[in-house]
Amino acid sequence: MDIKTNSLGLRRFSLYYSVLQLSHLVLLTRAGIIFLSGGQIPFPAQPPIGGWEKETIPFLLGMGAMDGLAAVMAIYSGWVLFTKKEFLINIWAVSLTIAITSAIIFCFGTFPSGAWEDNLLGYGTLAVVFSPLFVYYVQLIRIWIPKSSP
Repeated sequence: MDIKTNSLGLRRFSLYYSVLQLSHLVLLTRAGIIFLSGGQIPFPAQPPIGGWEKETIPFLLGMGAMDGLAAVMAIYSGWVLFTKKEFLINIWAVSLTIAITSAIIFCFGTFPSGAWEDNLLGYGTLAVVFSPLFVYYVQLIRIWIPKSSP
């Protein structure tokens, strides 16, 4: 781990992201089990009052699969960082790219359905919890993309 990746702020963001993704993976697994047993897709942020449209289900399942991949990558990278003191910047960057892209697409996909209006507290909580990832991503990109020499 070099000096830039050994910063306290970056380690804190890495820990936050790892724990967030561990929680996310637990919720995704729970949602998958419930979906397979009864066909409903539960989320911390609930569907709109009329429920999810039939066409929305594959979208949500695809987002869940991508989120699961990002979560596994973050958990693994966090474990390596905090046990072996190695910073796997490529895996962090890919995981965060997936997570942020997924969050943006999720917002664009769920907002028009009315789910945000009907469940503002749930969706607002998700937005607050995931918003530090944007700051972390900027920090990571600054390290990941080497600066040009003058």
